[in-house]
Amino acid sequence: MASKTLRYPFRVVGAAGSMVVNTVNSTVDGSLTYSKKGYKAVTENSYVDAVSKSVTKFGTDVQNRASPYTSKVAPYVTPYAKQASPYVKPALLAMVALAIPAILCVLGFIALITSPIWVPIAFFTSLLWIPLAIVVGLVALVSFLAIAFVASVRYFTMTPKGKKMVTDVWRTISTPSVMQKILYVPA
Repeated sequence: MASKTLRYPFRVVGAAGSMVVNTVNSTVDGSLTYSKKGYKAVTENSYVDAVSKSVTKFGTDVQNRASPYTSKVAPYVTPYAKQASPYVKPALLAMVALAIPAILCVLGFIALITSPIWVPIAFFTSLLWIPLAIVVGLVALVSFLAIAFVASVRYFTMTPKGKKMVTDVWRTISTPSVMQKILYVPA
């Protein structure tokens, strides 16, 4: 059985999609390659090595000079080192949760009392910060969408799991006879 030929609009879309995939993958791979080369150039630089050695020497020198003092404290600190991990007790967490509404009410009251001062300032400066906020929001949105697009292209074309998902969806879409008539040129 010969392979079926897609209709022209779908071939154009497929060619455009493969061009986008090739461009994204080659750009990302190239940037990864150049970043690795840059990292290698920096880490193998003699100046970086000299500075790293001097910083390491300084650190060990400080440790050696402080050793007579820290060795006397170590037996008292060592047994409690694991207990010193950051831990928020549930009672403290509950107290903070109960205090938040009261703190917000106080801040709201202060904002209400001082509003004759800051409302005109906010109004006049809004000519600057509202357009700036809109531009920053748009830039952030476009950046997020671009990063999400590149990440999805990389996932669905470079990982076996992503490729399998795309293949399964294509198989589900192209299997019914109605879709066969829409997608492919009749034999």
